[in-house]
Amino acid sequence: MREYFYTINARGQMFIDGSELADPGYRSFFTKHIRPNDTGTHPEYAWVSECAGEMNYLRAADTPVVFTELKEDELFYAPFLSLTFDPTLLRSDSEGTLYYPHETLGLCRVGPQPMRELSAKVRTWGPWYAVEHRGIVHVVEPIDTPDRLRLLRPKTNNICFGCGQDAEVGLALSFLHDSDNGSVQSWLTPPALMQGRQGWMHGGFVALLLDEIMGKALSANSMGGAPTAGLNVRFRSPVVIPGTIRLSARIASIDGRKRFVKGAIHRWESDVATTLLAESEGVFVKPRHTQSM
Repeated sequence: MREYFYTINARGQMFIDGSELADPGYRSFFTKHIRPNDTGTHPEYAWVSECAGEMNYLRAADTPVVFTELKEDELFYAPFLSLTFDPTLLRSDSEGTLYYPHETLGLCRVGPQPMRELSAKVRTWGPWYAVEHRGIVHVVEPIDTPDRLRLLRPKTNNICFGCGQDAEVGLALSFLHDSDNGSVQSWLTPPALMQGRQGWMHGGFVALLLDEIMGKALSANSMGGAPTAGLNVRFRSPVVIPGTIRLSARIASIDGRKRFVKGAIHRWESDVATTLLAESEGVFVKPRHTQSM
């Protein structure tokens, strides 16, 4: 069997003997047959593609395929090969490079063109990043997320104003649960519709956000199904719009069917929670006879 040796760079360009493999048909056929190098030879080439009696060895600068083009909802990794784009599957490394799962080759690098297109829709979400796609903000989870942290995305087939993905007008919030202490956090740049007095968030929305984050603290810790029975909010400083805030909550105590939860809203500046804007104490009571929720 004839042997050939290829390299693929971080931009997704493939080369053999210094010349780029540009033929779209052969490039797609080659890419479709890439698999881990299980031949026992040339271990410095981690991947192979067997094509018509030829064994092609491939060495990658990063990943064996690179997603090079994003067209509407199709993410291409060869001229005639693509996957349906789902922004919830994006991952990032510590350098901010995006990756997307290939069906057989694992996480693969997102190349410059789709990176440029996505970067116009990228925003910060606390210590992480998020991408806006079709009006919904999707958090991009880091590849090296500690096991103790769990990302809770907006609920599908749900029209909750706070955490539902399908509300006609809503926030579609995501949450970060820390299993070490049971706390839950979220970050939000409130839209103008949440204003009361010009430039300040309406007090009712402040209470709504605190009720939402406290309820999420319960459900994240497998204590959901307990509706709000009491909510005490202390307004410390106006929530200025525009601006970014951090929501946080933790379970304070449990007494029979009662769950006591504390919440807070802080201003978020330069990746740090600063001024306390509002805090709350909530009582949530589990009904005596509950239906599945």
